[in-house]
Amino acid sequence: MEIIAKIIAETVEKLREENIYPKEILDIISKLKPSESFLKFITKVFRLFCRKLNQDRMLALFYGEIIKDWRVYFPPCDNQKAINILLIHLPQNLVVYHKLASNKQRDDQGEDEIGLKPEEIGPLSYVTGYVLQSLYRKSKNSKHWNSPRSQELQFLLQFLLLLEETKEDQYIQSLSRGGLWTPNETIKTLLKQQN
Repeated sequence: MEIIAKIIAETVEKLREENIYPKEILDIISKLKPSESFLKFITKVFRLFCRKLNQDRMLALFYGEIIKDWRVYFPPCDNQKAINILLIHLPQNLVVYHKLASNKQRDDQGEDEIGLKPEEIGPLSYVTGYVLQSLYRKSKNSKHWNSPRSQELQFLLQFLLLLEETKEDQYIQSLSRGGLWTPNETIKTLLKQQN
């Protein structure tokens, strides 16, 4: 339950930093103290999410219960608007906390990032080149092909085309019948970082 109290405190702090809501509401939110029953409830919801990783189910359970019992969960406060603002942001922060915790746990266990094997680069470049070429062709053949937006898109897509083939591009060349694009090194680097 300490984790939940910490997440609530961080949520309140983020709301203060964003400075979107009126100061009076933020003051009320910062003074909110959840009851033990709320902490037990939110812990149950959080554990369910951690087991199933179903954010929709978590939100349905969370908001379904909160609507009925908001006065019980935050007893000294009668300002439903302030409570709702906190509760709108809380589930997303629970999800973020879970993701950060699971990433940290994976790092602590020494698991390496999933990297691309050398034999996977060719097929991935092939798919990337196909997508780039298809986008270019679609933009070029559209009825608005001459609009500034389409012209800019076509220019950017051509910029992503590799002009000189390298050894890694043999896979694409072996499958190409003349129309496949080979993405440049910038795109390949981005693909490697995403995986």
